[in-house]
Amino acid sequence: MEQRTDLHITDRFWDFIEANVPNYHERDDVMHQAELQLFIDGHESPVQGITREEAQDLRDRILFRLYHEAIDHFTGKLPVSITGEDDLHDYAEALVDIAYEAGVRGFRPTGNSRDTTRTIIAWADEFTRQNQDTDWIDKEYLDEIYDFTQQKLNAHPNEDDPDRECDIAFLDRATLRRYGYSTDGLSDEGLLRLAGLMGDSYCNSQQFSHDLHTACQEFGLERTS
Repeated sequence: MEQRTDLHITDRFWDFIEANVPNYHERDDVMHQAELQLFIDGHESPVQGITREEAQDLRDRILFRLYHEAIDHFTGKLPVSITGEDDLHDYAEALVDIAYEAGVRGFRPTGNSRDTTRTIIAWADEFTRQNQDTDWIDKEYLDEIYDFTQQKLNAHPNEDDPDRECDIAFLDRATLRRYGYSTDGLSDEGLLRLAGLMGDSYCNSQQFSHDLHTACQEFGLERTS
């Protein structure tokens, strides 16, 4: 008899279902799935009269139905008909490019991460609708998606994050080569570690203190002590 493999449930799995299944928090099947999960994990649950394996099968059936419903609802909201690999690739590329620029800017319209996700998806929908018939031979896609995203980001207020961190240095392989260092075999992870060492060294130096005070004075930031 083939051994059963438990369904792996990721945070992204849940985020996608919650964002795309209508009335997610009010549904009986969602509640029953949670009760089955408690039973499977050995916690107190109203589920009785079945084995753990039967509970897993019931839970998985519910999850697969929810996941399929979420996909149907999500694709139904798409601004273009996804009829082939090219359409899907173009929409996914726009979505990823917008999300990347939003991440670089620390885009955070509210304290709810779902608001950020919904906003980025809406922007990708709008961009795809606007450019459904665009011939990208005549236009530069990267310029168009960048300008579109920057206009959206500039037009939408961003909630201040008290824990926000901003980079103060930039390091790439070209810079290292310009200063006479070989980058052969230097991985992205190694580049990040090197940048981290530079940052630690600079931020603990007297030059950092001098540059910080100079920048704050030029900006007009008031000192408290």
